[in-house]
Amino acid sequence: MASEDFSYYLAEVPGAFALVGADDGQGHDASCHSPHYDFNDDLIAPVVRIYARLAGAPLPETEMRDRSTT
Repeated sequence: MASEDFSYYLAEVPGAFALVGADDGQGHDASCHSPHYDFNDDLIAPVVRIYARLAGAPLPETEMRDRSTT
């Protein structure tokens, strides 16, 4: 059985733990602890916006630059 140690932090201070799903089909369906895991980079911008909203910090409305071409 797998587990996370984050509960020890939550026992000391208020907080939350969330998992970001990345299984969108072929090529992105291995678990995140697998050596075959390939994070879906298309999730970065929407997940950053979600976490920023949760933290109460607004982000500028700009497109994220594609760093794979530089």
